[in-house]
Amino acid sequence: MIREDIICGYTAPQNSRQNFGAIIIGMFSGKTLKYIEKCDPGFIKTSLKELHALFENLKILSSPFSKIRKIKDTKGKLYWIKPELVCNIKFLEWTQD
Repeated sequence: MIREDIICGYTAPQNSRQNFGAIIIGMFSGKTLKYIEKCDPGFIKTSLKELHALFENLKILSSPFSKIRKIKDTKGKLYWIKPELVCNIKFLEWTQD
């Protein structure tokens, strides 16, 4: 399955990765932006650099979500961006989590 989601933030890079780690995605339910999950889509080095430049121009100080639960497995800092970028996420199944 493929779904369009909104990029709402990103995590700091870990280990040898540069620019950023995972993206934080959300979706609208009516007029409310809801947190879905963090996603590490395995970008190539060039894409990481290009996307990070876009993210830098969209940075905001606080979460764009009205409510957010704890983001799992996040060791570094979170950075929030204006929810203006859309991405296609390919996944196998939609779970209760």
